[in-house]
Amino acid sequence: MKSLKKALDIFIDEAYLDADLPEPVANLVKAISDVDEFSKLFTIEGIESPAEGVASARLGNRLYPHMKLVIRKEGNRLYFAVDTHDGPERIPPSLPGYERFRAVMQENEQIRETVQRRIAKELYTADPDRRSQPSCGCVLVVDDESFVLDIMDRLLSSFGFEMLSAGSADVALDLVRNNHVSCCFLDIMMPGKSGYQFIEELEAEGLRKFPIVFLTGMHPKHIHENVVDGLILKPFTASMLRGQLSRFGLI
Repeated sequence: MKSLKKALDIFIDEAYLDADLPEPVANLVKAISDVDEFSKLFTIEGIESPAEGVASARLGNRLYPHMKLVIRKEGNRLYFAVDTHDGPERIPPSLPGYERFRAVMQENEQIRETVQRRIAKELYTADPDRRSQPSCGCVLVVDDESFVLDIMDRLLSSFGFEMLSAGSADVALDLVRNNHVSCCFLDIMMPGKSGYQFIEELEAEGLRKFPIVFLTGMHPKHIHENVVDGLILKPFTASMLRGQLSRFGLI
């Protein structure tokens, strides 16, 4: 469980800087650090399970108490993501006093980006079992997190795919207009237009000619799965991507 301890260290380092940890957070960090098996995480008070096989630790940060480190196990490897827990489904713009939250939400996003970049750099590697020259087709990945785009690029390249990346729905729509896309992995909540709006515009222009898989950190109960061909919850693994691509006969 060395990778779990390393991910915890990265999270706490960036989320709290030199500030003292609140006692409940310090206790939770110690309890997580002491486990020697992934399954034992679920026995710790304060650990949530948003989906099967996923553990979520509400560690907060120096400004906001609800940020989470999300952990998924596959085989002998752990995969990590950060959930700011402040999306519009939880803090809608119509909420009285919303403007006061904006600075906190911006800081949350910066912390998430920094933590995930460090995790990508220090813990993640591309799948070593599938190296080949790009020949399987072109996959579009639409996500506003550069961390996710970096990981997807490494994994899809290892599967033999070329990747087109877009940080917004508008950029993604232009890429679809000008390229042959075999499959799309799509975030839901992004600045500007959402993943749902991207799908609506694709269909309005008659461009939805490939399978679309939501790639999101949203809780499943908030996701309308009927509008897509598949769903992967963050943090994702190499075999999850391969499984979806295999379903569509791409590998």
